[in-house]
Amino acid sequence: QEYFLKGTEIESGSVIETTKDQQAQFVFPAEGSVLIKDPKIDPSRIALNVSFKGHIPPQSDLFLNGQRLGPALNPYKISNPPTGIHQLSIVSPQNRVVTQVHFSIKGE
Repeated sequence: QEYFLKGTEIESGSVIETTKDQQAQFVFPAEGSVLIKDPKIDPSRIALNVSFKGHIPPQSDLFLNGQRLGPALNPYKISNPPTGIHQLSIVSPQNRVVTQVHFSIKGE
């Protein structure tokens, strides 16, 4: 139950609360993941299929190590991602980091 001062009550509609389940977060890759490229697979066939859940503001972008990849579409395919330590971020149109994850890729 909520109480309001006179004149501050909600007139109509509903209140939307953001729960932990609605917060934006990466599903894959998970924080701290170590991914290994199989040297037996042709590099043109290697891809990282990024997925996330929760509320993502419209027109947000996906960034890998500070470089814009494109619109934050779910899922998002990164063809033959480079080896190394990475930071993957979703950034709102207002340049606010919505969520980010750190992971590494080894192999080649």
